[in-house]
Amino acid sequence: MKKDLSKMGIEEAIVTIGAYISITDLIECFDDEKKANEFMENEGNLNEQAILQFIKNNQRYFNMNKFFFINYLVISGKKPIEGYDLTGKVSGRQEKIKMLEEYLEKHPAIIVNTNYTKLQSEVYDSRDYSSLEQRKKHMAEIKKGLERIKKIDSKMEFQSFLMIQILTDLERVYCKVPDLGDGMRSNIIINTHRNDEGMTKEKLVELLNKRIISGKSFVEYLPYFEEELMKNAEYIDWDKFLILSAYRARSVLERTKHDEYPKSNQEILIGIMQVALEEIENTKAKISGKFEIMSGGLEEVKYSVKDIEKDLKEKVVDGKYYGKAEIDKLREDLLSGKIRISDIYSKKILQLLNLNKKQKEECMNQSHENAIDLYRNGFITEEEFKNYLSSTTFEKQAVMTIANLKKDEGEPVVTDKELLELYLKGNIELESIKEIERVRKIITETELIENYKKLKKCTPEEKKKIERYFSIYREVKISGKSDEEKNQIGNDIILELGDDMQEEDFIELYTRNIITLETIVDWNTEEFALKMFKKGQLKPTDSKKLLNSGKVDINKIKAGLLNGLSDEEKLSTIITMFDDEGSENIREELFQTLRISEERPETQNKSNNRTMGSISKPRGNEYELDPCYKFQLLAQIDRDYRSKLTRDGHMIFELPNLNKVIIEKMFKRTKSGISNANGAATYILDLDTLNSEDIVTVEETTNRSKLYELAKQGKVIRSYHTKNWGDAIKEIFDIEHSSRHTEEDKKKIDDIIDKTKRTRKLRTI
Repeated sequence: MKKDLSKMGIEEAIVTIGAYISITDLIECFDDEKKANEFMENEGNLNEQAILQFIKNNQRYFNMNKFFFINYLVISGKKPIEGYDLTGKVSGRQEKIKMLEEYLEKHPAIIVNTNYTKLQSEVYDSRDYSSLEQRKKHMAEIKKGLERIKKIDSKMEFQSFLMIQILTDLERVYCKVPDLGDGMRSNIIINTHRNDEGMTKEKLVELLNKRIISGKSFVEYLPYFEEELMKNAEYIDWDKFLILSAYRARSVLERTKHDEYPKSNQEILIGIMQVALEEIENTKAKISGKFEIMSGGLEEVKYSVKDIEKDLKEKVVDGKYYGKAEIDKLREDLLSGKIRISDIYSKKILQLLNLNKKQKEECMNQSHENAIDLYRNGFITEEEFKNYLSSTTFEKQAVMTIANLKKDEGEPVVTDKELLELYLKGNIELESIKEIERVRKIITETELIENYKKLKKCTPEEKKKIERYFSIYREVKISGKSDEEKNQIGNDIILELGDDMQEEDFIELYTRNIITLETIVDWNTEEFALKMFKKGQLKPTDSKKLLNSGKVDINKIKAGLLNGLSDEEKLSTIITMFDDEGSENIREELFQTLRISEERPETQNKSNNRTMGSISKPRGNEYELDPCYKFQLLAQIDRDYRSKLTRDGHMIFELPNLNKVIIEKMFKRTKSGISNANGAATYILDLDTLNSEDIVTVEETTNRSKLYELAKQGKVIRSYHTKNWGDAIKEIFDIEHSSRHTEEDKKKIDDIIDKTKRTRKLRTI
């Protein structure tokens, strides 16, 4: 009966064939390293029976295929034991060879033998000896392995893949026979150093035992690396080789910044990943385990075909790979303000930044462009975008961009009412909102009147919004209209208010530039207008109209018309009515009639009261600007200005069309009456700031300490009275590019500035 080794127990099979292999080879048959070491440690004390018993006891760790294959090679003389001839000493030699060939045909085995004479590892494959069919199968695998190398090389130089490998990858990852991988690594190291100057066999053995790459650049190892892979192509799991190559390339790309790494190198690494993805045959292939890294040590790795595909799809943009190092740099530059969202032109890159909520807010706070780009790319919701809009102020260009933002269906992102609300809350300036036609269309008399009716019973915050509605109404409905058209608008508003209209309503609407003096006269009388004049309630331009029409007698003013006014009202009336050069004599004459005391009795501090007869010594010199030219320049910024003189000599110019306020120290009180004030800076601020910061005290004085503090915070502009004071004011309000001012207006402003400079003089104080 023909004997079949595959059907025998381990003891019977070993006894049938015999153990002709060396102890070293026998040790190699144990796949478990611990068992191999245990056998090696006890081998000297074991006889044949004990050895057989040890193998039986540990048969699950014992590789019978390898054992039979080594025996076959020794018995057949294909791998003779050095110094020992078995010829004629093996009983039943041919029968045993036949039995082993039949066994190995069904159970192929591979062994790696180190030739210590040649210092080379050699591989033996049972398929080359068992049968023609197995030999053909082996040859087919060799051919396929070489073809895969050739195909990879046709797309990208094969050595590019080797450049990013670590030699330990051979046995750890992609060599199907770990022993062979270890041998291949030994061959690469030995062959690379074999011809080094002064190299001996002993040194090579020492180098081999250390299992290290020493004293050479990795490039010098590549020829032998490639040679080993070509020689053993059938034993390489090429899918794992490619996945590992992609992973190694990715690792380099992840830790490099674009500006610190040559573009050509990056293109090669990306190419490796792309070729790997194309050439992997098993789409479910993956690598996992602890792998050696370039800098030393081990890292836990899990990487698959899907991971390569994902990295290429998400991280490669226009031929560049955006790894962790580059993304961290971009994120840092973005949050520090060095770059904007628009500089990161790809949505894919923005996704890689993975900005959290706080970081998105930081980006938006840097610029409205960032906020818009985050919204457009879907990184913030519409609600988040609108919350941002309501917490920020915008310049004109930003407003136009925001107003033109469209949803996918074509509807504006920010509706007309929402834009108007942003203006009313102070996020958008009048100069910007007035340019948006769709917002202009929703400004109506009905809404104006509703706002006006709320004025008497509203919170300070509501009052600010109402005042801003008045401003946009004036800009949209009244500005640029003829006197006749303005009168008609006023009549329509009064008719709409109907019986609710009181005298104070006429005055209130007039001071807000909603109705004109002509409208007031039409509905009341000229006497009503004269009463307003006497109380200092008329705008300067209307006061001049009354004076020029002869309805207010200048001699009566001189004789005592001003006597019914407070000192502040007198000053305001004189300076606003007689501010031109032709009125200089009248102005000076009226000033001389005002003998305002140094301090008001009700506010005097007796402990600090000076003796009236004491004479102050001169304190030095200061430059003086003509107060009327100062007044003319500030008033020219907005012809619909309203002015108020505080008890401490500050003129507060409210510019309703600009929602701005100018605070100018015009006069100071002295023992001899009133003197021009020039030492205090001019302050320019928003109307909202004036109303919310308690700048004008309850005693009707100006809190300059508060203004100084706000200026340091950047909430208020401060301008000093140098020779170029007028030029500075012109620049602050950008008169040069203002569409509100005609060329004639601009020329007049330039003339006033010139006169301010010419009349500036030095005086003793």
